[in-house]
Amino acid sequence: MKNIKVKNWKGKEFSGSWNGKTYSSKIDGHEDLYRIYVDNDPIHIEESELKRLQSDDDARQKRIANNKVDDFFSWMEEQPEEIKKHMFMQALDMMSENSRRSNTSEAIDALRVYFK
Repeated sequence: MKNIKVKNWKGKEFSGSWNGKTYSSKIDGHEDLYRIYVDNDPIHIEESELKRLQSDDDARQKRIANNKVDDFFSWMEEQPEEIKKHMFMQALDMMSENSRRSNTSEAIDALRVYFK
């Protein structure tokens, strides 16, 4: 659930929890609208408002991911060299597995040999 502020198709503002799901509108003559539920109340919104909500959510998800990456690298800095090497080798193994039959795979294999 995300806390949002949204304007319905008539311009009235609502705020509350939204689960991120959208549905087709049930207002006759306004099939271009989308229905979302804010605090379990149906709100009918225009496509531009939906795109704004989705854009805000994408930015939020990127911030969360960046924070987790920062936390991971801070944690890694505190680890002994052997753990760092092990993690690096695992990452190389995964990259190699995902890029089989390409020049990238050969480069990754060369890195593995170098760091062993």
